[in-house]
Amino acid sequence: EGSILENGFYVSTNGKSNPTEELRAFLESFKNSHLIKCKFPARFLYLKKHSVIRTIENINECQQYLKFRDVLIGQKLYLVFVSGMIDSPSSAFGHSLLRIHQDSELLDIAINFGAITENSNFISYIFNGLSGGFKAKLGFDRYFQLLKTYSQIESRDIWSYEVKIDKAQMELLVALLWELKDKTFKYYFLSKNCSSEMISLLDAVLETDVTNNLPFYVIPSQS
Repeated sequence: EGSILENGFYVSTNGKSNPTEELRAFLESFKNSHLIKCKFPARFLYLKKHSVIRTIENINECQQYLKFRDVLIGQKLYLVFVSGMIDSPSSAFGHSLLRIHQDSELLDIAINFGAITENSNFISYIFNGLSGGFKAKLGFDRYFQLLKTYSQIESRDIWSYEVKIDKAQMELLVALLWELKDKTFKYYFLSKNCSSEMISLLDAVLETDVTNNLPFYVIPSQS
């Protein structure tokens, strides 16, 4: 079952738990109005790539999406691991994120996934983190801002690993981020966290299946 809470992410009323029905609903909606590709460009690009949708159309008429794309699109992709902070429960196991490299490191975009934990004390943080009591969202920041916080202020080590990705896969990643950018997720400290979500994004773009082979728990150093 999908971890996204908003019904608007799904075309079918049963799409959260039934991927086949969700696919059928999307294809039916596309027949009725091709503009649905602007709301769900990743699905359109993926299905076109695999000839499920046969059309010469592209997404050049999706002006709002194209503005978003122009900010994020880059030449290279990195999976970044930030070391943990023992004195901080939320950072004890480290942090994983994606970095989209653009013309220079100053312009690179960091793709984050984190829980919304305002006003949480230690006990409530642990309880909500383990029980799914927190919600989470994707965040987009300039990488140099995170680099300053993690490296200079918090003195944490940072490792970057390049992900081999072609132009079409980069386009698909940005389209998928468009679909997910305002959505709310359920967060679990051990199983639905920054690491698992970065792996899920890479699975979707690279068409791998690492997510389904993960153990019950996954921490950033495993990604």
